[in-house]
Amino acid sequence: PQEVEGMGEIYDENVHGMVYYESQYPNIKYFKDFGAYQIFRYKVGVIGGAYSVDKDYRLLNGWQWFPNEQLTFSEQDKCYDLFANNNFEKFKKALDAIGIPRLIVFCFFIAIVIVAYVNDIDIKAYLSSTMKYWGMWVILVLAMVPTIKCGIGPNYGVSLGIVCGLLGPLLAIQFNIAPAVNAVMPGFGPWAAMFFAIIISAVLAWFVGIGYGKILNLVKGSEMTVTTYIGYSVIYLMCIVWFRAPFSSGEITWPLGGVGVRNSVAMETSFGFLLNEAGGFELLGVFVPTGLILFCLAICFCVYLFFRTKTGLAIQATGANPTFARASGIDVDKARVTGVALSTMLGAIGIVIYTQGFGYLQAYTAPLAMGFICVASVLIGGA
Repeated sequence: PQEVEGMGEIYDENVHGMVYYESQYPNIKYFKDFGAYQIFRYKVGVIGGAYSVDKDYRLLNGWQWFPNEQLTFSEQDKCYDLFANNNFEKFKKALDAIGIPRLIVFCFFIAIVIVAYVNDIDIKAYLSSTMKYWGMWVILVLAMVPTIKCGIGPNYGVSLGIVCGLLGPLLAIQFNIAPAVNAVMPGFGPWAAMFFAIIISAVLAWFVGIGYGKILNLVKGSEMTVTTYIGYSVIYLMCIVWFRAPFSSGEITWPLGGVGVRNSVAMETSFGFLLNEAGGFELLGVFVPTGLILFCLAICFCVYLFFRTKTGLAIQATGANPTFARASGIDVDKARVTGVALSTMLGAIGIVIYTQGFGYLQAYTAPLAMGFICVASVLIGGA
Protein backbone atom coordinates (compact mmCIF):
# COMPACT_ATOMS: atom_id res chain seq x y z
CA PRO A 1 0.00 0.00 0.00
CA GLN A 2 2.88 2.41 0.64
CA GLU A 3 3.56 2.46 -3.12
CA VAL A 4 0.03 3.68 -3.97
CA GLU A 5 -0.08 7.34 -4.98
CA GLY A 6 -1.73 9.54 -2.37
CA MET A 7 -1.26 7.07 0.48
CA GLY A 8 -0.49 8.69 3.81
CA GLU A 9 0.25 7.67 7.41
CA ILE A 10 -1.74 8.34 10.55
CA TYR A 11 -1.72 7.19 14.14
CA ASP A 12 -4.71 4.96 14.89
CA GLU A 13 -5.69 4.89 18.57
CA ASN A 14 -7.76 1.74 18.06
CA VAL A 15 -4.66 -0.33 17.35
CA HIS A 16 -2.07 1.91 19.04
CA GLY A 17 0.19 2.25 16.00
CA MET A 18 0.89 3.98 12.70
CA VAL A 19 -1.22 2.84 9.72
CA TYR A 20 -1.61 3.75 6.06
CA TYR A 21 -4.76 5.46 4.76
CA GLU A 22 -6.11 7.22 1.67
CA SER A 23 -7.82 10.56 2.06
CA GLN A 24 -10.56 9.45 -0.34
CA TYR A 25 -11.35 6.43 1.84
CA PRO A 26 -10.55 7.52 5.41
CA ASN A 27 -12.32 4.55 7.00
CA ILE A 28 -10.07 1.99 5.27
CA LYS A 29 -6.77 1.49 7.10
CA TYR A 30 -3.73 -0.61 6.15
CA PHE A 31 -1.26 -2.02 8.60
CA LYS A 32 2.43 -1.24 8.04
CA ASP A 33 4.89 -4.02 7.32
CA PHE A 34 6.65 -5.13 10.52
CA GLY A 35 4.40 -2.91 12.58
CA ALA A 36 3.42 -3.87 16.13
CA TYR A 37 -0.21 -3.24 17.09
CA GLN A 38 -2.37 -3.70 20.16
CA ILE A 39 -5.77 -5.22 19.32
CA PHE A 40 -7.77 -5.56 22.49
CA ARG A 41 -5.41 -7.42 24.87
CA TYR A 42 -3.33 -9.02 22.12
CA LYS A 43 -0.05 -7.76 20.70
CA VAL A 44 -0.03 -8.35 16.95
CA GLY A 45 2.88 -8.20 14.51
CA VAL A 46 2.39 -7.67 10.79
CA ILE A 47 4.55 -9.66 8.35
CA GLY A 48 4.32 -8.39 4.77
CA GLY A 49 5.57 -11.32 2.74
CA ALA A 50 6.04 -15.06 2.58
CA TYR A 51 8.18 -17.76 0.98
CA SER A 52 7.41 -18.09 -2.75
CA VAL A 53 6.78 -21.78 -3.42
CA ASP A 54 6.96 -21.20 -7.18
CA LYS A 55 10.26 -19.27 -7.13
CA ASP A 56 12.44 -22.09 -8.59
CA TYR A 57 9.74 -22.96 -11.14
CA ARG A 58 9.56 -19.36 -12.39
CA LEU A 59 13.34 -18.94 -12.54
CA LEU A 60 13.80 -22.23 -14.41
CA ASN A 61 11.30 -21.13 -17.04
CA GLY A 62 12.64 -17.58 -17.29
CA TRP A 63 9.41 -16.07 -15.97
CA GLN A 64 9.09 -12.95 -13.88
CA TRP A 65 9.49 -13.27 -10.14
CA PHE A 66 9.15 -10.42 -7.67
CA PRO A 67 11.90 -10.47 -5.02
CA ASN A 68 9.88 -8.34 -2.59
CA GLU A 69 7.32 -11.15 -2.29
CA GLN A 70 9.82 -13.03 -0.15
CA LEU A 71 11.20 -11.82 3.16
CA THR A 72 14.88 -10.97 3.26
CA PHE A 73 17.04 -12.03 6.20
CA SER A 74 16.98 -8.51 7.61
CA GLU A 75 13.18 -8.44 7.32
CA GLN A 76 13.00 -11.78 9.13
CA ASP A 77 15.07 -10.25 11.92
CA LYS A 78 12.59 -7.39 12.08
CA CYS A 79 9.77 -9.90 12.52
CA TYR A 80 11.60 -11.48 15.43
CA ASP A 81 12.37 -8.09 16.95
CA LEU A 82 8.64 -7.32 17.14
CA PHE A 83 8.40 -9.72 20.04
CA ALA A 84 11.98 -9.94 21.31
CA ASN A 85 12.26 -6.80 23.38
CA ASN A 86 14.12 -8.19 26.37
CA ASN A 87 17.75 -9.17 26.80
CA PHE A 88 17.01 -12.86 27.35
CA GLU A 89 15.18 -13.12 24.03
CA LYS A 90 18.03 -11.34 22.27
CA PHE A 91 20.54 -13.72 23.86
CA LYS A 92 18.42 -16.71 22.80
CA LYS A 93 18.24 -15.33 19.26
CA ALA A 94 22.04 -14.98 19.09
CA LEU A 95 22.47 -18.50 20.51
CA ASP A 96 20.09 -19.95 17.91
CA ALA A 97 21.99 -18.17 15.14
CA ILE A 98 25.31 -19.65 16.28
CA GLY A 99 23.95 -23.11 17.04
CA ILE A 100 24.65 -25.26 20.10
CA PRO A 101 26.95 -27.75 18.28
CA ARG A 102 29.16 -25.00 16.85
CA LEU A 103 29.28 -23.27 20.23
CA ILE A 104 30.40 -26.52 21.91
CA VAL A 105 33.11 -27.09 19.29
CA PHE A 106 34.33 -23.49 19.63
CA CYS A 107 34.47 -23.80 23.43
CA PHE A 108 36.33 -27.10 23.06
CA PHE A 109 38.85 -25.40 20.75
CA ILE A 110 39.39 -22.56 23.25
CA ALA A 111 39.82 -25.13 26.04
CA ILE A 112 42.49 -26.95 24.00
CA VAL A 113 44.35 -23.68 23.42
CA ILE A 114 44.25 -22.90 27.15
CA VAL A 115 45.46 -26.38 28.10
CA ALA A 116 48.23 -26.17 25.50
CA TYR A 117 49.36 -22.82 26.89
CA VAL A 118 49.36 -24.11 30.47
CA ASN A 119 51.48 -27.11 29.42
CA ASP A 120 53.98 -24.95 27.49
CA ILE A 121 52.94 -26.33 24.09
CA ASP A 122 53.76 -24.09 21.14
CA ILE A 123 50.45 -22.26 20.49
CA LYS A 124 51.70 -20.75 17.23
CA ALA A 125 52.55 -24.18 15.82
CA TYR A 126 49.13 -25.44 16.96
CA LEU A 127 47.29 -22.60 15.18
CA SER A 128 49.42 -23.11 12.07
CA SER A 129 48.43 -26.79 12.00
CA THR A 130 44.79 -25.85 12.50
CA MET A 131 44.81 -23.61 9.43
CA LYS A 132 46.58 -26.27 7.37
CA TYR A 133 44.15 -29.04 8.33
CA TRP A 134 41.18 -26.74 7.70
CA GLY A 135 42.35 -26.31 4.11
CA MET A 136 43.02 -30.03 3.74
CA TRP A 137 39.49 -30.99 4.81
CA VAL A 138 37.31 -28.20 3.45
CA ILE A 139 36.71 -29.61 -0.06
CA LEU A 140 36.00 -33.08 1.34
CA VAL A 141 33.37 -31.53 3.61
CA LEU A 142 32.07 -29.44 0.71
CA ALA A 143 31.38 -32.73 -1.11
CA MET A 144 28.45 -33.25 1.29
CA VAL A 145 26.58 -30.20 -0.02
CA PRO A 146 25.35 -31.47 -3.44
CA THR A 147 23.76 -34.63 -2.03
CA ILE A 148 22.11 -32.63 0.76
CA LYS A 149 20.82 -30.15 -1.81
CA CYS A 150 19.32 -32.86 -4.02
CA GLY A 151 17.49 -34.49 -1.10
CA ILE A 152 19.64 -37.59 -0.59
CA GLY A 153 21.28 -36.34 2.59
CA PRO A 154 24.93 -36.51 3.71
CA ASN A 155 27.02 -38.63 1.36
CA TYR A 156 28.43 -41.40 3.55
CA GLY A 157 29.66 -43.01 0.33
CA VAL A 158 32.08 -40.18 -0.46
CA SER A 159 34.73 -42.90 -0.18
CA LEU A 160 33.96 -43.68 -3.83
CA GLY A 161 35.26 -40.25 -4.77
CA ILE A 162 38.20 -40.62 -2.40
CA VAL A 163 39.48 -43.83 -4.01
CA CYS A 164 39.10 -42.22 -7.46
CA GLY A 165 41.08 -39.27 -6.13
CA LEU A 166 43.89 -41.49 -4.92
CA LEU A 167 44.38 -42.86 -8.42
CA GLY A 168 45.22 -39.42 -9.89
CA PRO A 169 48.35 -38.75 -7.76
CA LEU A 170 49.52 -42.35 -8.26
CA LEU A 171 49.33 -41.95 -12.03
CA ALA A 172 51.13 -38.59 -11.80
CA ILE A 173 54.00 -40.35 -9.99
CA GLN A 174 53.89 -43.39 -12.28
CA PHE A 175 54.22 -41.25 -15.43
CA ASN A 176 56.81 -38.88 -13.87
CA ILE A 177 54.70 -35.83 -14.73
CA ALA A 178 56.57 -33.44 -12.42
CA PRO A 179 60.15 -34.32 -13.57
CA ALA A 180 59.11 -34.37 -17.23
CA VAL A 181 57.51 -30.92 -17.10
CA ASN A 182 60.36 -29.54 -14.99
CA ALA A 183 62.81 -30.57 -17.73
CA VAL A 184 60.94 -28.36 -20.20
CA MET A 185 59.60 -25.61 -17.90
CA PRO A 186 61.57 -25.50 -14.64
CA GLY A 187 59.38 -24.87 -11.61
CA PHE A 188 56.10 -25.86 -13.28
CA GLY A 189 56.47 -29.60 -12.75
CA PRO A 190 54.65 -29.85 -9.40
CA TRP A 191 51.78 -27.67 -10.68
CA ALA A 192 51.43 -29.81 -13.80
CA ALA A 193 51.43 -32.98 -11.68
CA MET A 194 48.79 -31.61 -9.31
CA PHE A 195 46.41 -30.48 -12.05
CA PHE A 196 46.99 -33.73 -13.93
CA ALA A 197 45.98 -35.61 -10.78
CA ILE A 198 42.93 -33.38 -10.25
CA ILE A 199 41.68 -33.75 -13.83
CA ILE A 200 42.17 -37.53 -13.95
CA SER A 201 40.54 -37.98 -10.54
CA ALA A 202 37.63 -35.62 -11.26
CA VAL A 203 36.76 -37.19 -14.63
CA LEU A 204 36.91 -40.72 -13.25
CA ALA A 205 34.89 -39.75 -10.16
CA TRP A 206 32.22 -38.06 -12.31
CA PHE A 207 31.47 -41.25 -14.23
CA VAL A 208 31.66 -43.39 -11.10
CA GLY A 209 29.31 -40.91 -9.42
CA ILE A 210 26.77 -41.27 -12.23
CA GLY A 211 26.63 -45.02 -11.66
CA TYR A 212 26.50 -44.46 -7.90
CA GLY A 213 23.60 -42.00 -8.34
CA LYS A 214 21.63 -44.46 -10.46
CA ILE A 215 22.00 -47.07 -7.71
CA LEU A 216 20.66 -44.59 -5.13
CA ASN A 217 17.67 -43.87 -7.38
CA LEU A 218 16.75 -47.55 -7.05
CA VAL A 219 16.75 -47.43 -3.24
CA LYS A 220 14.93 -44.17 -2.52
CA GLY A 221 14.21 -43.84 1.17
CA SER A 222 17.13 -46.03 2.20
CA GLU A 223 19.96 -43.86 0.92
CA MET A 224 21.69 -43.45 4.28
CA THR A 225 21.98 -47.23 4.80
CA VAL A 226 23.10 -47.90 1.23
CA THR A 227 25.66 -45.06 1.10
CA THR A 228 27.19 -46.24 4.38
CA TYR A 229 27.46 -49.80 3.07
CA ILE A 230 28.95 -48.65 -0.24
CA GLY A 231 31.39 -46.35 1.53
CA TYR A 232 32.81 -49.15 3.64
CA SER A 233 32.69 -51.79 0.92
CA VAL A 234 34.62 -49.80 -1.67
CA ILE A 235 37.50 -49.21 0.76
CA TYR A 236 37.93 -52.94 1.42
CA LEU A 237 37.45 -53.79 -2.25
CA MET A 238 40.21 -51.33 -3.16
CA CYS A 239 42.54 -52.98 -0.63
CA ILE A 240 42.63 -55.94 -3.01
CA VAL A 241 43.11 -53.64 -6.00
CA TRP A 242 45.95 -51.67 -4.37
CA PHE A 243 47.73 -54.86 -3.37
CA ARG A 244 47.79 -56.17 -6.95
CA ALA A 245 47.84 -52.85 -8.89
CA PRO A 246 50.34 -53.07 -11.80
CA PHE A 247 52.40 -49.98 -10.98
CA SER A 248 56.11 -50.05 -11.82
CA SER A 249 57.45 -46.89 -10.18
CA GLY A 250 59.77 -47.61 -7.29
CA GLU A 251 58.18 -44.77 -5.33
CA ILE A 252 54.83 -46.59 -5.39
CA THR A 253 55.47 -50.33 -5.28
CA TRP A 254 56.44 -52.47 -2.32
CA PRO A 255 60.23 -52.81 -1.90
CA LEU A 256 59.90 -56.60 -1.88
CA GLY A 257 58.10 -58.05 -4.85
CA GLY A 258 57.94 -54.83 -6.86
CA VAL A 259 54.14 -54.94 -7.24
CA GLY A 260 51.18 -53.26 -5.57
CA VAL A 261 50.91 -49.93 -3.74
CA ARG A 262 52.68 -49.18 -0.48
CA ASN A 263 50.76 -48.16 2.62
CA SER A 264 52.21 -44.65 2.35
CA VAL A 265 53.57 -43.08 -0.83
CA ALA A 266 55.70 -39.95 -0.42
CA MET A 267 54.61 -36.97 -2.52
CA GLU A 268 57.97 -35.21 -2.20
CA THR A 269 59.00 -35.70 -5.85
CA SER A 270 55.53 -34.87 -7.17
CA PHE A 271 53.46 -32.06 -5.64
CA GLY A 272 53.71 -32.52 -1.89
CA PHE A 273 53.01 -29.34 0.14
CA LEU A 274 52.68 -27.36 -3.10
CA LEU A 275 49.61 -25.31 -2.17
CA ASN A 276 50.63 -25.08 1.48
CA GLU A 277 53.84 -23.29 0.57
CA ALA A 278 52.56 -21.26 -2.42
CA GLY A 279 52.34 -17.67 -1.21
CA GLY A 280 52.53 -18.76 2.42
CA PHE A 281 53.63 -16.26 5.03
CA GLU A 282 53.93 -15.91 8.79
CA LEU A 283 51.62 -13.64 10.74
CA LEU A 284 52.63 -13.13 14.37
CA GLY A 285 54.46 -16.44 14.20
CA VAL A 286 51.48 -18.33 12.72
CA PHE A 287 52.04 -19.75 9.23
CA VAL A 288 49.23 -18.91 6.80
CA PRO A 289 48.98 -21.34 3.81
CA THR A 290 47.76 -18.72 1.35
CA GLY A 291 47.74 -20.92 -1.74
CA LEU A 292 45.77 -23.66 0.00
CA ILE A 293 43.18 -21.23 1.35
CA LEU A 294 42.74 -19.44 -1.99
CA PHE A 295 42.35 -22.72 -3.88
CA CYS A 296 39.70 -23.95 -1.44
CA LEU A 297 37.82 -20.65 -1.62
CA ALA A 298 37.94 -20.83 -5.43
CA ILE A 299 36.37 -24.32 -5.38
CA CYS A 300 33.70 -23.12 -2.94
CA PHE A 301 32.94 -20.16 -5.22
CA CYS A 302 32.63 -22.47 -8.25
CA VAL A 303 30.14 -24.65 -6.37
CA TYR A 304 28.23 -21.50 -5.37
CA LEU A 305 28.04 -20.41 -9.01
CA PHE A 306 26.96 -23.89 -10.11
CA PHE A 307 23.94 -23.78 -7.82
CA ARG A 308 22.91 -20.52 -9.49
CA THR A 309 22.70 -22.20 -12.91
CA LYS A 310 19.59 -23.87 -14.33
CA THR A 311 20.93 -27.31 -13.41
CA GLY A 312 21.83 -26.18 -9.89
CA LEU A 313 18.37 -24.69 -9.36
CA ALA A 314 16.80 -27.93 -10.60
CA ILE A 315 18.85 -29.88 -8.04
CA GLN A 316 17.73 -27.55 -5.23
CA ALA A 317 14.10 -27.75 -6.30
CA THR A 318 14.33 -31.56 -6.31
CA GLY A 319 15.67 -31.59 -2.78
CA ALA A 320 13.12 -29.07 -1.52
CA ASN A 321 10.03 -30.78 -2.97
CA PRO A 322 10.42 -33.70 -5.42
CA THR A 323 6.70 -33.83 -6.19
CA PHE A 324 6.49 -30.15 -7.07
CA ALA A 325 9.76 -30.37 -9.04
CA ARG A 326 8.40 -33.29 -11.08
CA ALA A 327 5.17 -31.37 -11.72
CA SER A 328 7.28 -28.44 -12.91
CA GLY A 329 8.90 -30.56 -15.62
CA ILE A 330 12.17 -31.31 -13.80
CA ASP A 331 13.68 -34.76 -14.30
CA VAL A 332 14.01 -35.60 -10.60
CA ASP A 333 16.07 -38.76 -11.11
CA LYS A 334 18.52 -36.94 -13.38
CA ALA A 335 18.87 -34.08 -10.88
CA ARG A 336 19.64 -36.58 -8.10
CA VAL A 337 22.24 -38.35 -10.24
CA THR A 338 23.88 -35.00 -11.08
CA GLY A 339 24.04 -34.08 -7.39
CA VAL A 340 25.62 -37.42 -6.48
CA ALA A 341 28.12 -37.22 -9.37
CA LEU A 342 29.13 -33.69 -8.31
CA SER A 343 29.56 -34.84 -4.70
CA THR A 344 31.74 -37.78 -5.81
CA MET A 345 33.85 -35.50 -7.99
CA LEU A 346 34.38 -33.03 -5.13
CA GLY A 347 35.43 -35.95 -2.93
CA ALA A 348 38.08 -36.89 -5.52
CA ILE A 349 39.40 -33.33 -5.75
CA GLY A 350 39.33 -33.06 -1.97
CA ILE A 351 41.53 -36.08 -1.39
CA VAL A 352 44.09 -34.80 -3.94
CA ILE A 353 44.31 -31.55 -1.97
CA TYR A 354 44.41 -33.47 1.30
CA THR A 355 47.27 -35.63 -0.04
CA GLN A 356 49.40 -32.68 -1.10
CA GLY A 357 48.84 -31.01 2.29
CA PHE A 358 49.71 -34.18 4.21
CA GLY A 359 52.78 -34.92 2.08
CA TYR A 360 51.94 -38.62 1.79
CA LEU A 361 49.35 -40.64 -0.10
CA GLN A 362 47.79 -43.27 2.13
CA ALA A 363 45.90 -46.17 0.57
CA TYR A 364 44.23 -49.32 1.91
CA THR A 365 42.08 -48.61 5.03
CA ALA A 366 43.44 -45.10 5.73
CA PRO A 367 40.37 -43.33 4.20
CA LEU A 368 37.90 -45.60 6.03
CA ALA A 369 36.63 -43.00 8.53
CA MET A 370 36.91 -39.96 6.28
CA GLY A 371 33.26 -40.11 5.23
CA PHE A 372 32.05 -39.93 8.82
CA ILE A 373 34.37 -37.03 9.61
CA CYS A 374 32.97 -35.13 6.62
CA VAL A 375 29.38 -35.86 7.64
CA ALA A 376 30.05 -34.82 11.24
CA SER A 377 31.68 -31.59 10.07
CA VAL A 378 28.82 -30.57 7.80
CA LEU A 379 26.19 -31.43 10.44
CA ILE A 380 28.00 -29.46 13.14
CA GLY A 381 28.32 -26.64 10.61
CA GLY A 382 24.53 -26.36 10.51
CA ALA A 383 23.35 -28.46 7.54
